[in-house]
Amino acid sequence: MTHFKDGGMIQSRNNRDKKKGAVEKMTLRAARINKGYTLKKAAELIGVNPDTLSRWERCESYPTVPQIVAIEKVYEISYNMINFLCQENTV
Repeated sequence: MTHFKDGGMIQSRNNRDKKKGAVEKMTLRAARINKGYTLKKAAELIGVNPDTLSRWERCESYPTVPQIVAIEKVYEISYNMINFLCQENTV
């Protein structure tokens, strides 16, 4: 749901799709935490610097295709299940 300052709400397409049985994507950070990895350990397994992984998780930069393949292997999840875009829930 998107919340507005005046308290009004609209239902996003993503929330409507969830009600139809669609699987919700998770953030890159959530995927790491679900596997029980620290930032340092996950970065090591993916083959990048922890600062790089941190920037990806904060949407300050994005992984390349080969790095996404490594993320899929390390986190045991398909890239289409990861939301690589950060979103604000409030306006």
